[in-house]
Formats: sequence, C-alpha cells, structure tokens
Amino acid sequence: MMPCGKTRGLSRQKNYHFIRKTRIGMGMKKLFLALFVLIAFSGCSNRLDNEYFSYEYLKNDYDQVAVVVHVDVQEASAIDSIGDSTEGYVRYLVRGQAIEAFKGDVGNGKPLEYYSVAEKGYDPQNYRGHRVVFLKQVLDKRNEEWVFCELENSARPASKAIIRKMGRIEKQAVTK
Repeated sequence: MMPCGKTRGLSRQKNYHFIRKTRIGMGMKKLFLALFVLIAFSGCSNRLDNEYFSYEYLKNDYDQVAVVVHVDVQEASAIDSIGDSTEGYVRYLVRGQAIEAFKGDVGNGKPLEYYSVAEKGYDPQNYRGHRVVFLKQVLDKRNEEWVFCELENSARPASKAIIRKMGRIEKQAVTK
C-alpha cells in the first residue's frame, strides 16, 4: 500500500494532466468553431456578391431596359438635386464612350450620355472607368426629348466574367 501523501500526489498529477488536456481540447474546439463560423460567413458574403453578378440578375436587368452597353465613362457632372444640403439625391449627367452594345441602338465607339441618380455624398469619381450599364429610355419633360437613364442599382464593373455573361444573354435574346 502506498502512503496517503503519494496517492494524493498521483491524483493531483492525473488531475493536472486531465485539466490541461481538457483546457487544450476546449481551446482547440473554440478555435475550430471560430474558423467554421468565419468560413461560413465568408461563403455567405461571396454568394451574395456573386448573386448580384449572377446570370439571372443580369438577365433580369437586361429584360427591363432599352439599352445595355459596356461604356468607358470619362465624366460625371451634377446637374440637379433633390432634398436639403446634406440629405437627398443628386442627378448626374454621365458622359463616356460606348465600347460594346449588348442591347439597343448604340454604336460601338460612339459618344454616349445618360443620367444617373445617387445619394448626396456619393463621389462622382466612382462613375469613371469601364462599366456595364443598363439604360431605360425616358421622356425628359423639361426639354421634350428622349434621354437615357440608368436603371437603379444596375451598373456593374466591366469585368471579363460580366462581359462574357452579357454576351451569352445577348445571343439568347437574338435567337428568340
């Protein structure tokens, strides 16, 4: 038989190792859970981003407008505003050059201008560059002329993937 002191010492040693392993195990479980949650949320956000650029969303916007064009925007100038000095909306006249038309009668390489509305505080420099825009044709009652207006929240960056999808949508629309 072992004296009582030795039993307690072994017992403490075993408890120490058990507690240490449990703490490490709990730490690993927490780390694994945190990584799992991070991966799950990043997967959701990627899916939502991709949804906005999905074929279905692009096709839906394509069906709602008169013109879809890849445009190189050079200038956006504020021409009108609604609301007070800090809140409301600004109407911009956007000018650029048509690169490739996917729908409508817009000549490639021709100048293009259209109107877009954004919240006050939006930096008009964000309009600049290559974009795929979806344009409605509306009657400007002030001047009694037909103009193009951007479909709300429809402009996309002119990435290779979006241009490829727009080409597919255009081909399917022509064959119908």
